[in-house]
Amino acid sequence: MRPSQLPKRGTADRGYGARRLLAAVLDRALKDAFGPGENRGAACTIAERERAIEWFNDDGRGPGTFRWVCALLELDAGAVRHSMNRR
Repeated sequence: MRPSQLPKRGTADRGYGARRLLAAVLDRALKDAFGPGENRGAACTIAERERAIEWFNDDGRGPGTFRWVCALLELDAGAVRHSMNRR
């Protein structure tokens, strides 16, 4: 899926569910990478935390990458990374 394939905000919103799913993916990755232990959940291991951080730092643009998720959510990946680095 490409960013151009999602309906624009404010239109008959068939892409609403897809955007909510992608937002949940981003939220989970943030919690896994940077949240306190209780937010990461019992199943989050150190290796999973490291993979989440790697996902944020990867500059790939293919499906499932951090930059791809940001593009579909109309977020500036650089700005998101900058805000994460301030934590």
